[in-house]
Amino acid sequence: DVLLAVDVVYGKEEKVWRALVQTLVALSDRTTLVLMAHGNGAAPGVQQMRGRFYELLARERFAVARVEPRALHADHRRGVELHCVTRR
Repeated sequence: DVLLAVDVVYGKEEKVWRALVQTLVALSDRTTLVLMAHGNGAAPGVQQMRGRFYELLARERFAVARVEPRALHADHRRGVELHCVTRR
């Protein structure tokens, strides 16, 4: 299974991020690939795979890897980050 989430980690309300993490827990298992695309409007630290949202993911035993921007498009300066999230 593949889940695609685009521009869903924004703002500063932890309760919203907790709800998103719980949704990912409910919709995934160890064979699910979650692709998360983050634009320039993402919550602080999200594009760099840090901050409270990623702490919450780690607590639920998710692993995260960054897709090299050059692999996404020729103009890798567009500000879009793609992260692959899987359950451990």
